[in-house]
Amino acid sequence: MNNAIATNVFQMSSVNGFQSPLKQSWSVFFEALEVEVKSSAPTTFLSGSSCSSHLWLEKQQTHIHLKQKQSGSLQQELDDQNLCKTFAKNDGHPLLYITGEPQLFQYSIILFPPRYNSRLYPRFSNARFAIGSGQDRSLWLIQDRRHFRVSKIWNLSQLKHRTPTLDSDRLQQAFARVRDLSEAATVH
Repeated sequence: MNNAIATNVFQMSSVNGFQSPLKQSWSVFFEALEVEVKSSAPTTFLSGSSCSSHLWLEKQQTHIHLKQKQSGSLQQELDDQNLCKTFAKNDGHPLLYITGEPQLFQYSIILFPPRYNSRLYPRFSNARFAIGSGQDRSLWLIQDRRHFRVSKIWNLSQLKHRTPTLDSDRLQQAFARVRDLSEAATVH
């Protein structure tokens, strides 16, 4: 594996304090959901290089890697996904590979589990975010009839069955907040 590729895929998208529009949009989305998000993720070593994901969900102990929709060749996409898979396994925390903008039906998520307890994580290749129902305000992934609370799994007790909501008011408000900020930036 080429060290330059590993460094490029995981380098922070912040240059001189400026965040990419995609990273900024997803940060606003998570903050609107009251999910603690950090732009300085913990680093890990991959092929001899120090690497970091784009975002880090603190409470969920989960990395986020962001990608614009259709931003490269199919081979480049597969290479990026393989690096993310390797990154998650080596780092010991799950990684969400998010493609697209934080707008309803404009993104998809692939979950890459860490090596430890990887069999406890479901396989998601085209998931969406959902919010827990009732008093559960947790962030979830949902795909077809399967759902999973976003977090690092330490034991089986974390896999309690609850039903998240794909179209919750909180989720809609987060999408609206990103859209409003995007429109305000376009006006200026």
